Amino acid sequence: MNELRDLQIEVLHKVRDIYGTAAASVTLIKRPEQRLHHLIVSEMSDKPDEFCTPLGPQTCCIQVVASQDVLVVENYSSPADKTYCPFMEAEHMETYVGAPLFLRGVCVGALETMGPEIRCWSKAEIDKFREFAGVLQSLLEDVMPHQSDGFRSRHLN
Repeated sequence: MNELRDLQIEVLHKVRDIYGTAAASVTLIKRPEQRLHHLIVSEMSDKPDEFCTPLGPQTCCIQVVASQDVLVVENYSSPADKTYCPFMEAEHMETYVGAPLFLRGVCVGALETMGPEIRCWSKAEIDKFREFAGVLQSLLEDVMPHQSDGFRSRHLN
């Protein structure tokens, strides 16, 4: 499992570097526990952080999973925005992009990045972000067959 975690962290650092964002996360749904598992790399900490949050219909990740498409939030504090993200709230983030991650045809979570500045995302940036999600998805597909059935069942059942 460390191999997968290390690869995820490497991708998250690349995402942050390319987009100049404050944080990047791989968020996976833990289906039996009805929770979201976040692996996050941020400027707020020297080390990657991992934590779980409850599933909620308004969370950014769940909106990405439900739509199975990229979600872009350019101004989180806008009253028109109907998303809720505990990390974005706690760290005063304003912008968010999330792309779905699929494993054997099932959407299991999202690659996410966020920052403290209101930001308009170009189509080229969003397309490139989608490519990063594809790379991460390929890593998941490559590593997952070698992982225990327990990990697969936590995310696919």
